[in-house]
Amino acid sequence: VDARRRALVPGWFRSVDVTDDVDPMAPAPVPELTEPDEDAAAMVVFTSGTTSLPKAAVLSHRSVMANLHQLLVRTGQLPGAEARPGGVHLCTLPLFHMSGIQTILLNLVAGGRLVFLDGRFDAGQVLQLIAGQSVTAWAAIPTMLVRVLEHPAVATTDTSSLRSVALGGAPVPAGLLAAAEAAFPSVRRRTGESYGSTEAGGTVATTTFDRESGTTGPRAFPTIDVVIDWPEADGRGEVLVRSAALMNGYLGVAAADQPIDEDGWLHTGDLGRIDEHGILHITGRAKDLIIRGGENISPTAVEDAVRDHPSVLDVVVIGISDSTWGEVVGAVVRFRDDRPAPTDDELRTHAASRVARYAVPTRWFRTGEPFPLTDTGKVRRDEVRSTWT
Repeated sequence: VDARRRALVPGWFRSVDVTDDVDPMAPAPVPELTEPDEDAAAMVVFTSGTTSLPKAAVLSHRSVMANLHQLLVRTGQLPGAEARPGGVHLCTLPLFHMSGIQTILLNLVAGGRLVFLDGRFDAGQVLQLIAGQSVTAWAAIPTMLVRVLEHPAVATTDTSSLRSVALGGAPVPAGLLAAAEAAFPSVRRRTGESYGSTEAGGTVATTTFDRESGTTGPRAFPTIDVVIDWPEADGRGEVLVRSAALMNGYLGVAAADQPIDEDGWLHTGDLGRIDEHGILHITGRAKDLIIRGGENISPTAVEDAVRDHPSVLDVVVIGISDSTWGEVVGAVVRFRDDRPAPTDDELRTHAASRVARYAVPTRWFRTGEPFPLTDTGKVRRDEVRSTWT
């Protein structure tokens, strides 16, 4: 879709029978417009369903427009802002999920060109399109970026047109942004992560650079409130969001079971903390939390520790029922083909140097197959758990 040379002008399309004596170029009558109901349903979007069945979130016209305005503000593309070229955006995100929908809307309004994959996600095709279509921006799930960085053609493909890589949809593994900047030097440190959800109506926070503190990371949009509910000693707790972009609610779900409380706060089910610079750090999902002998363990933190081993390609950490501890930590690991696979004891020693003793996996599983993913590229933890426990 290339809208760079088009402008939004008032007008109406009409159907004309060629046998009529009607001039097809004559102005069509403008119908009388009624005042729209901004709270009326505009679309129904299903959630990703990484831990349970997808739910149908009802988004209003208010929600869609509020999210779009926030994105236009952050990208400097509202009327009166300093003009920026629309660019060429590679869309590898499903068009039936919020991330893909907002990518389309943003580029239609701002005048960008969209490039799509031919079929399901393929790392090699991503590199071909970046080079062949002079892609300037790419938004992806972390898993997608990992697969592109592991592709043998990444070192020989011309990716000099790429200026921006944005990640979202799942916690970003430690070191992944730095790896992206090393593989794509032309991004000029314009890599970053975003946080949002279908229930929140889209993006909640995106990476920004704070000149005063010299820090960079995802901060909430100015019109969105984000708080941490009942934080622990380390500041971590459930992330709550309140904004004009929130969904109306889940379709067919009773009011008592909706995640938005009476004060308008969306209980996201995500765990995170907000540091002294206002940067939002997402550490995992409340449903994924492993509780071993009363100790709360974040699978994401353990995965980062295990993935740091040079022989580990990918890992998913799961809770395993245990009669003594309630749950123990298990790790399903994929190894790199070009390096020797470590023993369980070597993996355990490596993890123990990076996480607390009680968080070190006691059960290790090995697989040569890719982990099952949702349509948005997120790991299906429920399937991994059912397969290995």
